[in-house]
Amino acid sequence: MTAKSISSFIKRVFFGTAAIYFITSVLIFITFFHVNELDPARSGAVNLQLYSMLFSFMCAFFTSLAGLIPRIGAALRVVINFLLCYCSMYVSFFAVTGRGRDFRSIFALSTVFLVIYAIICALCALDRKITSGKKEDNYESIYTENSDNN
Repeated sequence: MTAKSISSFIKRVFFGTAAIYFITSVLIFITFFHVNELDPARSGAVNLQLYSMLFSFMCAFFTSLAGLIPRIGAALRVVINFLLCYCSMYVSFFAVTGRGRDFRSIFALSTVFLVIYAIICALCALDRKITSGKKEDNYESIYTENSDNN
C-alpha cells in the first residue's frame, strides 16, 4: 500500500464517519423534538450520541475496508457492507449498552436501519447511473489531419 492509498483510506473513513454520524444524530434529535415526554438529560441522550459516534466510525471503517478488496462483485460488496454495518449497529446500540436481549428494540431499530440503508443504496445507484451517463460523452474530433501539406 502506498502513502496515497493509505491517506485515501483514512479520508474515506473519517468523511464516512462524519456523514453517518450526522444522519444518525439528525434522527436522534428529530425523535427528541417530536416526543415531548423525553428529557434529554434523563433519557441518556449524551450516551446515545456517543454510541452513535461508535456506530458511525465502525460503519465508515468497514465500508472503506470493503472498498479495498479489488475484485469483488457489486452485489456481494453491498451484502458485505450491509452485514458489517448491521453488526456495527448491534454492537454499538445493544451489545455495549447491555440491551442485547430486548427484541422489540432490536426489531424496531433493525427496521429503521433497513429502510435507511435501502434508501441510501438507491440514492447511490441513482448517482452512479447519472455519473456514468455523463462519462459516456461522444468524442468529437476537433482537429483534422492534413496529409496534403506533408
